[in-house]
Amino acid sequence: ALGNWINGNAYGVEIAPEADRTQLIDNFIGMAADGVTGAGNAFANLLVQGGNSYIGGTDFSTGNVIADAPLGILIQGGSSGANIRNNRIGTNANGDAGLPNTTGIMIENGSDNSITDNQIAYNGDGVIVQQGPGNRITGNTIYNSTRLAIDLYPAGVTINDTGDADS
Repeated sequence: ALGNWINGNAYGVEIAPEADRTQLIDNFIGMAADGVTGAGNAFANLLVQGGNSYIGGTDFSTGNVIADAPLGILIQGGSSGANIRNNRIGTNANGDAGLPNTTGIMIENGSDNSITDNQIAYNGDGVIVQQGPGNRITGNTIYNSTRLAIDLYPAGVTINDTGDADS
């Protein structure tokens, strides 16, 4: 999918388990055509269940803008290998004002997914990882979250235990 304005649905885009290697590039999901007014989808702007999906672009000019929903991106169903890169999540089209999601990105159940080089701003939580090994969160700009920038379950601040090498 390329160059779409998607809003006012239950889910803006659903990548089903059978839709392996889907690409979602340069879309505006959860905002009106003016690029500044929220018009989110009811549950999630993007539901990822298919494996090895590419969500984003080579830079911010070709990435997706994902705003104004309870969940910006929801990865579930054991999805693996998703590459979420160079998106604006929780901002307007220019990336200079907030159109927050309650949660920017949630990995409910997925493994070996990569969240890299995104602008994740103005959301309640930036990124939540509930379950799944090998998920990588790196190189993102995460700011102005009203709760945590990155929340690794169990919910809330995760304190190091005495067995951690970095405690």
